[in-house]
Amino acid sequence: MNNGLPIFITGFERSGTTLLRRIISMHPALEYELIHEKKRLLKYKTAEDAVENYRMSVLQGGKITGATASIVSGEKIPYRDDLVFIMKYVEKWKEFWPDAIIIHIDRDVEAMAKSAKRVFNRNVEETIRTAWENVYKVKRFLDTHTNVIWVAYENILANPYYFVKNLYSVMGDFNENDNYIHKVVTNKETWEYKGRVMCGLRHANGIKRLNNYDV
Repeated sequence: MNNGLPIFITGFERSGTTLLRRIISMHPALEYELIHEKKRLLKYKTAEDAVENYRMSVLQGGKITGATASIVSGEKIPYRDDLVFIMKYVEKWKEFWPDAIIIHIDRDVEAMAKSAKRVFNRNVEETIRTAWENVYKVKRFLDTHTNVIWVAYENILANPYYFVKNLYSVMGDFNENDNYIHKVVTNKETWEYKGRVMCGLRHANGIKRLNNYDV
């Protein structure tokens, strides 16, 4: 998939980066789970050094979320006001792997602010202001790079089945039938696929409903 290059996920805080990471992590061509916000890439001098050392086991919220993580598959980083760090991180990522994919997720600003209020007790008005100031700065920055995929949180909610199917097709090397996508969207229990532990969205995410699926 993508010639074995890693994937980097970014988006504003509470925009759906974790949900997107879970979906991408279940692409059948990935060899490893995606790293969850490790943020140590800047310390390495070469891509080889990063691949060798940038690994961790993934267990989040007491639930298995995948196999051993590795920079080979990539990671996700949400941002709020650390734009300089995010830009440096993206630049390092593209320096090491110029052809790697960056996937940026958008979400309605007011919905992000309400989610941040609920989860982190952040001020809604301040979050909205910060989001408007920073989201488009990051997007303009990402426009200067190649292999950037833009996705919308609302599109996942509107029709998760077709969102997953289309995203997997864009990512490449997807040879499974529609039953696989249905399992990704609806499964409550983990399952094993080619030695990897997969967890459907009903297992891993606190989403109440995704369109016609009782998630």
